[in-house]
Amino acid sequence: REVLPRHLGFLEARLEASETGWLAGTERPSIADFVFVPRLQWLVCGGAKEGMGANLLDGFPKVKGMIAKMMALPEVVAWYEKHPPAPQ
Repeated sequence: REVLPRHLGFLEARLEASETGWLAGTERPSIADFVFVPRLQWLVCGGAKEGMGANLLDGFPKVKGMIAKMMALPEVVAWYEKHPPAPQ
């Protein structure tokens, strides 16, 4: 219960220091963003073990913002339109 919030806090701090809202501070998302966003979504959407859910990221607004920013990229939107996630 303490490890995950601590690590989310590291991500939050990194994003706070970023002028662009991406983990590496790059103009466009880096591989780090493309790795973290799906894993964070998996944690929030019930793919993880019991006790983690939709409110997991409530204390981490920059992390939530990064996810929203990634999912709003036109290229990401287009990919999901062609490859919708399988129903759970």
